[in-house]
Amino acid sequence: MSKFIINPSNITRLHGIAFGSTTGQFAGSVVLDDIQFNNGSICMDEREGVPIYSNGSLADGLAVYSQGSNFESTVVQYTSHRTVQWYLNNQYDISVGFEAGALDTVENNGLIISVYFVPNADTYTDPNDVSQTPIQPKIRFSLTNQGTDIQPLGIAEYLGGEIPPNRWLSFTIPFEDFGLWESATVDGFKLKTDGWDSSVTQGTLYIGKIKAAKFVPPPSEESSAFILKSSSLFTYVTITLISFILYF
Repeated sequence: MSKFIINPSNITRLHGIAFGSTTGQFAGSVVLDDIQFNNGSICMDEREGVPIYSNGSLADGLAVYSQGSNFESTVVQYTSHRTVQWYLNNQYDISVGFEAGALDTVENNGLIISVYFVPNADTYTDPNDVSQTPIQPKIRFSLTNQGTDIQPLGIAEYLGGEIPPNRWLSFTIPFEDFGLWESATVDGFKLKTDGWDSSVTQGTLYIGKIKAAKFVPPPSEESSAFILKSSSLFTYVTITLISFILYF
């Protein structure tokens, strides 16, 4: 919702949604289905989540095959715990395998992830200067089947084109967005970067949490909507039209 321009800015409730064409010529058709509002991320139950990396350590039965990453870093802490520190360079990656068994994609619906991105000082731009375009890190996150990447997912692209720097950011990714098929076996995950230049380190990514979790309904808020009976609706529409005429 933060991407919508609302004027005046103190409006906190919307009473409708509309779609319109951006061209005067026929350009094809679009089918819309399953439109929902949520709290900024797909809602998942973290309390019942299955830890993969949490409280500064990997869960039992996981093996690390990474290069250029530290799973016990104290440079940037998450809730006073150690984090995974990964230098974003083409030569380094994060690779973890589930040695004790596959990730359960039936009981769980997706991943909850918390990251902290520190840009390279040489490539950092002032976020308050509109003349500067921040260079986003190229991070590919994928689940693996028999050690093979299933469908790499760009983190910055998934978050709307930007990873806000120098602060913790938590988000969720449903398993479907990783390209999983029904009853797919997931035996690990990988994070890689293709970079902008193989000789350049784009910055450092810290990971504070990765959990598998189930979907939950979003928290409900008190609605300001009300039901109009047919007679009341006629009165309401009449008053609205009179007000519109008087205004103009």
